[in-house]
Amino acid sequence: MSTAFGNGFPPDGTYRAVNVLRFPVGDGLELAVREQDHVGVVLRPEMAAALQCCQSFAPLHSHAAALQRVFTGRALEALDPTLLCQELCHVGLLESETALLDRCGLHATRPTVSSKGSIRTFGWITCERPNVLERSVTSYLENARAHGRAIEAVVIDGSLNAAACPRNQDALRRAARSLNVDIRYAGAAERAAYVAALAAHGNLSREILDFALGDPQGYGCSIGANRNALLLDTLGSLVLSADDDTICRPTPHPAARDGLCLYGRRDPTELWSFADRKSALAFAPPADIDIAAAHEAALGRSVSALARDHLESMGLRWGPLSTEDVRVLEAGTGHVTLSFTGLIGDSGMATHAGLLWGLDGACRSRVVDDEATYRTALESREVLRVAPTLSAGALSHCMGTAYGFDNRSLLPPFMPVRRNQDGVFGAVLSRCRDEAVFAHLPLALLHDAAPRSHGLRLASPMVGRQLSDVFLFCILAHPRSPGRHPCSTRLHQLGSYLEEVGALPLHEFQRFLRLQLAAQASVFFATLDWVKRQYGTQPAYWAADLTKCAHDAREALQHPDAIVPLDLGAGHCDRDDVLAKTRELVRMFGALLGRWPHIVTAALELREAGTRLSRPLSP
Repeated sequence: MSTAFGNGFPPDGTYRAVNVLRFPVGDGLELAVREQDHVGVVLRPEMAAALQCCQSFAPLHSHAAALQRVFTGRALEALDPTLLCQELCHVGLLESETALLDRCGLHATRPTVSSKGSIRTFGWITCERPNVLERSVTSYLENARAHGRAIEAVVIDGSLNAAACPRNQDALRRAARSLNVDIRYAGAAERAAYVAALAAHGNLSREILDFALGDPQGYGCSIGANRNALLLDTLGSLVLSADDDTICRPTPHPAARDGLCLYGRRDPTELWSFADRKSALAFAPPADIDIAAAHEAALGRSVSALARDHLESMGLRWGPLSTEDVRVLEAGTGHVTLSFTGLIGDSGMATHAGLLWGLDGACRSRVVDDEATYRTALESREVLRVAPTLSAGALSHCMGTAYGFDNRSLLPPFMPVRRNQDGVFGAVLSRCRDEAVFAHLPLALLHDAAPRSHGLRLASPMVGRQLSDVFLFCILAHPRSPGRHPCSTRLHQLGSYLEEVGALPLHEFQRFLRLQLAAQASVFFATLDWVKRQYGTQPAYWAADLTKCAHDAREALQHPDAIVPLDLGAGHCDRDDVLAKTRELVRMFGALLGRWPHIVTAALELREAGTRLSRPLSP
């Protein structure tokens, strides 16, 4: 195979496939429209295959070698991958790193302007677990004190049991006395008083406020409502949020490195799996790290300024950039809205089936190459999952177990009820904040969830519909208006769309969900096909699981109840009843999105007048 690159291409330069929209144009050909300038190029099949292999910056000879491996054993094997890479460069479908840096104004010679904010507020979400809560709050506040920080502590208590709130308050008083700090608290009584004040001050609907900050219909699991309460209570601040079963035990990535990775479409974290928590904690010891400072390194900062800073020190790395990543870099307006730590301990996930198709490189080899390790990864909840370097991207990988958020400008609300409200929040944020960027830090915190008696099982994402899936279907189906718009406008647009979906007759609502499920399933199967082309049928035990996962997904898609959320049907309601409740929740969430900017404005005005949702906890 030839590796000589002439024709003006720097042999030491790096190149990636530009972002394109692709359309079939007959005779097995496609039209690729470049996102950067909307110029079309007709693709032959081998060109289309090559673009998929060249998503990240690499030297042309590396791309050629990768193409040689992918084409081997296929009809394209006789092609010269070196000449193919040259052709892609000539027609503008591969661009150099230098060209992208020029286009986005990221060269180090430009002045770097980036303000760095301070985190002065820590917030917790809790429910009926006083001992767990006390341990968590104490661990974070001890970290702050050890690094000379004065922190405002805010606890949002979602306990439904009337006796649980006093127990949680007693636990917080013990923590406050032991550390000589003040703690703010909001439980059911404080929430009810605040809803009344908001409704009166802003002339806002009590129905919408009760939905945003509680669970008046009794759907259960109102974690999102608690997160909404924390959002409204901490307006104007950079905030570190933690679930009550996390412990501030900062654990660096085992091979953490300086620099910044713009991760694009790839999950920026790496994974290690363990049979038990003791093994996980022994593998990854903690370090003396100021957790607030770790978040401040990224949270609220301009992503372009971060990129320039790391470009100067030769520490900028690239993943497979999405259209959204390039858009925020070109505009220069992107800033880090959420910052996430990794997790050590309980993964917080219902299944690890995503490991079948979501890993690559050394991480995939570590997990998949040995069958015993592979089975542990699929079945055990105990993990270390953490990014190897500070990583940022415009596509959301949103898990709210422990994260920072920039509450100085408008953020959307969370879905108030049921699970995976953080995943829905990430999707809404991506759709409604043009400048939103997500950062992942190269350290993990301990998710010390109580051990469970059963392990995880391999489950296809198409099997077992959840309410959050329906919300995601609806959000992804929304035709995002072109151009740049403020978050308030986009929230109104998305909210109006969801209200329309939630007003459909039940048979039309079911048809809509069926079509969206089919569209998302098509994306899922395209991903599986790509993984099979990349890795073939080895190792055999992995390939067998992948085949089973695909088979189960196809079977599930044909089931009459494929669109019915199982988590709403736990009370043995009939099918139409569950779908009617689902439709009403979609409508209510749409109404909440549309009115949320007004709710935030009223909350800010109340705060300026001295009224907050939380109150200082008396000694």
